[in-house]
Amino acid sequence: ADALPKGLRLTLDLAGPPRPPSAGTDGRAPPLVARGWPALEDTITLLKRGAPELHRILIGTQLARPDSTLASGIIMFLAALKAGDIVAWLGEDVVRALTRSRPDLLRRLNEDFRELARVADDPGAGDWRVAVIPFNAQTAVEQVRILTRRGGRDDPDGAGESTRFVVDVTLSRLGRIQI
Repeated sequence: ADALPKGLRLTLDLAGPPRPPSAGTDGRAPPLVARGWPALEDTITLLKRGAPELHRILIGTQLARPDSTLASGIIMFLAALKAGDIVAWLGEDVVRALTRSRPDLLRRLNEDFRELARVADDPGAGDWRVAVIPFNAQTAVEQVRILTRRGGRDDPDGAGESTRFVVDVTLSRLGRIQI
């Protein structure tokens, strides 16, 4: 990922409560937004029991986690999502192990991943895009949702080049927070 240009001015202002994407045209909420990710949870459990080294790699390096690598973990996941490449996210060793032992689980992961990529690329009502990112919260895999919207009608300078974003996360002590 490219670094932001030195001297870039970033403006944050409270513009009222965010309006997250509504249900899609078929009336369903975006997948994996309102629920967990069972295929990923099954993968983690399978690797923990049968391939502890691959489990450590998946949990320790492939999932975003609350440490100095948080930003890079999120960026890595988003890049793999944008490319539609689950191997770039999970790693070749994990994919190879799943191909051998549980191809059905790998198929479910791939389907979910493709659906996440579709949702992240498709603006819902109000032009918001949602990226659901798996997050290693130490005791469980949680979801961090990042909602973005490029410029538009309410862009204060009218240039249409600003990006608004909301980070939506549920914290164990504070509950659901949107930043």
